Amino acid sequence: MNKIIYPTLRLFLYDLRDGLGQNESEIAQMQENFKLKIPKKIRYLIDENNKSFDADYVELLGKKRIEKFYDKQQDYEGYYYPVRLHDTYGLLLDCSVISRKKLYEPNYYKKLKSEIERKLKPENNDKNQFNFNLGQTWMVLACLPENNTQNPVEIAKQSYKAVIPDGKWEKDFQGKGHFLGGIVFECWRYNLKLQSQSRNTPLNVQDIQENHHVIIALFPNMQMLKKAAEFNFDWLRLFSYRSKIMWAYAQSLALKQSLKEEFQVIQTYVQDLRGDKSRVLSNKKLKNILDDARISMSEYAINYTYLKTQARTLDTNICNYRKILNTIAEESHQEFCIRIQNDDKCKFSSLVTDFNVLHNFWKTAYDRYLLQVRKDCDDLRAGLELLEIVIETIQATVTIRQAESERIFNKNIQTWGWGLAVASIFTSIVASSFGEFSSPFEKSNYLPLKEKLSELLSQLNLSNDWLIPAHIFVFSVVSFVLSLGVVLGIWFLLAKIFQLLNYLLRPAKKR
Repeated sequence: MNKIIYPTLRLFLYDLRDGLGQNESEIAQMQENFKLKIPKKIRYLIDENNKSFDADYVELLGKKRIEKFYDKQQDYEGYYYPVRLHDTYGLLLDCSVISRKKLYEPNYYKKLKSEIERKLKPENNDKNQFNFNLGQTWMVLACLPENNTQNPVEIAKQSYKAVIPDGKWEKDFQGKGHFLGGIVFECWRYNLKLQSQSRNTPLNVQDIQENHHVIIALFPNMQMLKKAAEFNFDWLRLFSYRSKIMWAYAQSLALKQSLKEEFQVIQTYVQDLRGDKSRVLSNKKLKNILDDARISMSEYAINYTYLKTQARTLDTNICNYRKILNTIAEESHQEFCIRIQNDDKCKFSSLVTDFNVLHNFWKTAYDRYLLQVRKDCDDLRAGLELLEIVIETIQATVTIRQAESERIFNKNIQTWGWGLAVASIFTSIVASSFGEFSSPFEKSNYLPLKEKLSELLSQLNLSNDWLIPAHIFVFSVVSFVLSLGVVLGIWFLLAKIFQLLNYLLRPAKKR
């Protein structure tokens, strides 16, 4: 049966303090959400110590630094250690057994984890507040008994199963190394579930990613285990950069999917304008496409800018991760060398700090995540270029059509003007001539349409004195319409003749 001494479980939990473009009310709400993770009686200290605008590292409990808790009956103790890391909130929640000598089974980490999760629940509220918007890391610590003949790998497997019940060691195990004479194992399970996002629905990375990161460190003695606690400040920074890297990568993948969906919409605009298809589209249809393209342009440009921002975020945090990792490796190696010189009984003198397993994450983040996001930025730039072409093409087409429509309208106005002028002259001649000869027609008792007009006048209760004006009006209208038709017909015929002559006189190559 595998046994360990002084099992300790630490949770490194991270929340975003302020993001790009967030206002004061949103920043205040994030602070309130983070405060829910610590006891109510010390939350006021967060407000008192979180006033600095740009601080690299702030202990949010001030001089108090940590808030301890313990339960002798349940045999556990621990503490809260909340900090601010520039634009991020970090919380180290430590829970360990009280006894330093008693032997425990690795399965005991289940109880420690349940206590940590219980501590993260607000008072008088059954709703579990064990959430985060950046990331988390579990650190499993223990000391191996003296003259230990147990297999550290088996202890690590059982410990991992206790912390992550549904975890699979064969799949999640990333590698092992050495730290302060102890053996370090890393397990990591990461899945990202992407789905179409509505434009009005904010993206919550915690809802789309499953990120379980566990570090297991088994030390040869209690002195080295206690010495490891002095590196908590560095671990807080290291795991915060790691969480930001995965957060930014998840954001980039979600943005990439959104941009690809919008790119498909852009392709429909391009298909509508390819070849002769745009000629059959009305101006109204073109304007509708233009309005949709402008909206798509705005959404695409915003998401594309955010994608480039994630690339910069990845670059910055990958660089910081490597710096802190090197710092931990150097300081722990120096500490371990001093330990060997001062203790001739140390049996682990052949071991040094070896962080290749953690260094592999840096290589993966740079070679896979950062370079992939940069490539996506280059590839998806084509969407903006296509949208610019679509908008410019539609604007030019609509402008040309409007100019042509105005030219035809002015030409028609000119044609109708000449027609109306000629028709008016002809009508005035007819009307005056008819007036001069109206008397003989009246005396001879002969007028065209006399009977029809007389009947109409009688229905309107008008005398026969209106007979001559009525004839003049009717013949004026008839003459006006006939003359206008003749003029327009002649104008149209001349236009066709000139069009035919222009075609015949054009060079054969341009016909």
